[in-house]
This record gives sequence, C-alpha cells and structure tokens, in this order.
Amino acid sequence: MKAQLKDWGITDAKIVNASGLNNSYLGNNIYPGSKSDEENTMSAKGVAVIAQHVIKEYPEILDITKKTEANFNGVNKLKTFNYMLKEQPSYRKGVDGLQTGTTDLAGASFVAHSNESGMSIITVIINAEHTDTDDYAWFTATNELLNYVVYHWESKTIAKKGQAISKSQVDVLDGKSKQVSAVAKSDFNTIQKIDANNNKHIKVTTNQIQAPVKSGDKVGTATFEDRTLVGDGYLPNQGCQAWNWLLVKKLRRASSSRFGGTTLSPLSTRNSNTYSRAWLDFFFYACFTERLTLS
Repeated sequence: MKAQLKDWGITDAKIVNASGLNNSYLGNNIYPGSKSDEENTMSAKGVAVIAQHVIKEYPEILDITKKTEANFNGVNKLKTFNYMLKEQPSYRKGVDGLQTGTTDLAGASFVAHSNESGMSIITVIINAEHTDTDDYAWFTATNELLNYVVYHWESKTIAKKGQAISKSQVDVLDGKSKQVSAVAKSDFNTIQKIDANNNKHIKVTTNQIQAPVKSGDKVGTATFEDRTLVGDGYLPNQGCQAWNWLLVKKLRRASSSRFGGTTLSPLSTRNSNTYSRAWLDFFFYACFTERLTLS
C-alpha cells in the first residue's frame, strides 16, 4: 500500500494497517511498531488521487456504487449510506458514488463522484461540520461544493475534430506544398472558468517534416496553459488517454507525394483543478495536451 501511494505521488499519508480501522479495534493484531490507538491518515487531496485511479482503472465500480441496495443470497439486504443517490434524502442528479466513512478521528467523511455539465467531478469532504445536529451535513457540504464547481467552471471545446488550432502550420521539405495545416483528430476539450477566453493560451509546437509522409503521422503538439489556477493547482500527472491527440488536415491532390512526419512525445499533462477551504476540497479532471498528426 505504501509503495502504491508513493507511485501515485501521495507523500503525506500515514498508513498503520490495511483495514482502515483505528488500531484500538485490532487488539493484538496491529502492525509491528505502530501504537495501539493509531489510525491511517491522509489528506483530501490524497484521497482524491486514489479515487481518480479507482474510477479510471476500474470504471465498472460506478455500476456498483450507484446502487441504493443489494441482496446477498436473497436473504441479507444491504442499503446504501450515500444519501445523494436516486430516491435518497439528499439526492442530486449525476452522483453515482463513491464512498462514505466515519471514525472518531476523521469525523464524517464522504468521497463523491458526479457527472455534471460535461465534467467528471470528484469531491472529498473530511470531518464535515454540524454532523452532531444534522445527519445530512456531509451531503449538504458535498452539494455546496459541486454547486461551486458547476457555477464557476465549464467544459469547453477549444477545437472540434478536423478543426485547425491557432492557424498552425507544418513546414514540409521536398513536397509540392511547402506547408500543411494542423487540425484536431478528436475534440480538444479543456476545463476552464466560465466565460474565460483561454484560446490565446493555446501553444502549438510543430516540427518540420520530410516528404514523403502519410496520413496519421504525428507532427507536433497543442497545449492549453491554464492561467487561472486555484489553490495548489493540479494533481500529479496521471497521463492522457489515446483519444487526446491531434492530426494534420488532408492535403489537396496538387501535392506530388503522400506526406508524413516524425512522432513526438506528448507534453506533460495536468489533470485537475483544486480548490480548498477549511474542511473541503474539490478536484476535477481533464487532459489539456494533444498531439498533431496527419489526416
């Protein structure tokens, strides 16, 4: 567990057992060298990183966490403690997970996942306030946090599939056409503040290519630079999926040969914005770096 956390860039966690319980519940079965009353500790940011990996690597888990009840052997029925799911007291459309938990040390805590306004949002509430008088306080806090995200941020398409980005051009050696235009292989999406004009913060880098080249060859990158960071900024780089690449517009028949180019390594990607206040944080994710290739 400790090695996995380190690999994911989580350095502020303290792990004393694999159960998540306070050592006081484990009797003589505590990990050697740990104290009888110790408990695992982790920041909201660390929890968010883990949640992101779980959803990304095991997306089917959301098919389980969105259920409000489940039967075991047709006898034992387990009901959800996530009251933000459908037909629950704090229902919010879009929420489909993820985990509730309470200990004396951590207080009432809740990791939520919600799909809203074209964004996949993970929120982390730790030690929610007023739970002594309000059974739904941790869900109220989550709801406020989700509202903050959707009221201030949006998913925006910088360039649609097949569309040029910033009039980018690729120089071609030994071809009838001296330049070709770089266009999107798929939609280039970013998460940004609502009404922000961030098109001017797109940096396009291309390499000179040698003819002949063929359709689909990679020739450069387009990167969105976020200049409106909140809190600590982005989580550690988690990489982008293969669909986040760009290509170059198909050449006209006037060219004498098929064109291609040199494969480039993707630039570092950043996957979330972070906002922090008191006992709550939010995190949401998007890949902001794309490759340029030939269509």
